[in-house]
Amino acid sequence: MTILVADDNALVRSWLKIILQQLEGDRSHILEADDGGEALRICLEEPVDLLITDIKMPGQDGISLIKDLRTRRPGLCAAVLSGYDDFEYVRVALQCGALDYILKAEMKQEDISSLMQKVREKRSLSHGAELYLNQYQDSIRQAKSAYETYIRQGPDASQEQFLDCCLPAGAAKGCMTMLMLKEHPAGAGERQAASICCGTLKSMGLAGVAFSLDADTYLMIYALDDEAALQERHMRLLSALDQNLTAARMGGLTQNVNLIFSRSDDLLQKLHYAQELIDYQLYYETSALPPDKDPGHQEERALMEALPAAVNLQHYDRACELVQDYVSARHGDRVFPSRIRRAVTAAMQVMLSALPFDGVQPESYQRLDRLVLSTARAQTAAQLNRRLNRFCSFYIGYGNQMYRVSSPAVSQAVAYCNEHYARKVTLDELAAHVRLNKTYFSQLFHKEMGVSFGDYLESVRIKRAQQLLRENRASIAEISEQVGFSNQNYFTKVFKRATGTTPSQYRAACFSQLLKGEEA
Repeated sequence: MTILVADDNALVRSWLKIILQQLEGDRSHILEADDGGEALRICLEEPVDLLITDIKMPGQDGISLIKDLRTRRPGLCAAVLSGYDDFEYVRVALQCGALDYILKAEMKQEDISSLMQKVREKRSLSHGAELYLNQYQDSIRQAKSAYETYIRQGPDASQEQFLDCCLPAGAAKGCMTMLMLKEHPAGAGERQAASICCGTLKSMGLAGVAFSLDADTYLMIYALDDEAALQERHMRLLSALDQNLTAARMGGLTQNVNLIFSRSDDLLQKLHYAQELIDYQLYYETSALPPDKDPGHQEERALMEALPAAVNLQHYDRACELVQDYVSARHGDRVFPSRIRRAVTAAMQVMLSALPFDGVQPESYQRLDRLVLSTARAQTAAQLNRRLNRFCSFYIGYGNQMYRVSSPAVSQAVAYCNEHYARKVTLDELAAHVRLNKTYFSQLFHKEMGVSFGDYLESVRIKRAQQLLRENRASIAEISEQVGFSNQNYFTKVFKRATGTTPSQYRAACFSQLLKGEEA
């Protein structure tokens, strides 16, 4: 093994070189550099396996050096030897890819010995992880079987049996880390990833076990002996695990949550909360935790109280607005995704139940029903918004198609607007068409349709414009004229007021969805 010691202090380099020679003997070749620039040159020109670097050095500091080498020499292991004991330095170093962070003032031979063990384990993983980690398969299998029994039977004697499979005898407290992988290995790949988690726990001196919950979610449970150092140790564990998974071509980590528990806790409740936190991080695409304040259920109650009135009056646009406003408010409050999905799904079912069925093609309703199911499975806030907006678009079109009005005059007026929207249509013309007084007709139309004649005609034009923007490559000016607007600027203003986006932005968003394989 080739080791490079980079430090601008010659005494520190000599001291560390003596320790390494005592530990490694003839097994390693030790190089030295007194600044960051020299260290980078050596790492790029020589087959360096391990870099031990100071943080503050002339030329290039240790953190930027590690970042640089992670891209240019991805197989190289790195560790920091520093005089700074601020946790922020530790956090940044580990996040940048350092295997370890050792304080100069407290460095012992055992620290360097532990570092060399981590390096060898990482190198072993990259040269045959499955063979190296077969020793953990039995403990993984036993822990997962005990977990599945516990999930089936609940928090009785099976909880103690499950913890006995995960923690050493006498351990009263533990940590539960739920994490997700970038890659989704299946079958033997799942067992191998779990084995890497077990091996990393062991290399960090932690007694515990890990196993997969599904193809991309894993659970690590290990004994807790020092709560004071928990945050730093957790960072070190995740850094080492991410590097070990990457070395074994598992893609590394994405989300993770860490919870402390005792044997007397309801572990099922802890597990459920951990899954909720992982779901939260994925949904909002963040590593942050939820706000402490619970915003309550007023928004849900208000939605479910207002929605039936809107759909019963066949105000389909208003019903969609209510649901979309609810989602926007809940996203602003950063409410747990499961709560949003439940409320939105319930609202969509209320909306579907109010639609007329007579004369409807079955595939139209089935399409809406499939969108309800896909919205309930949305993994991110952006995905839920897209699916809800798609549902609303189809729902309004479907509802208006099936709209039943009692007045023949309004029915004729609606049909006339739908046919002649591309040219100028006035209230006088429409009233004459249905043979009614203009004032009386205007009041009747608003009463039965819920909107004025002008607003209805405008909505017909905007919906047709959306269809044209999705389906052909005509210019904005041409589409504006085709749907009855003589002025493109006015068309853009009305379109943005109705949809929240300009015609060109709407077309770009639809094209982006098509590239992603989504229905516009």
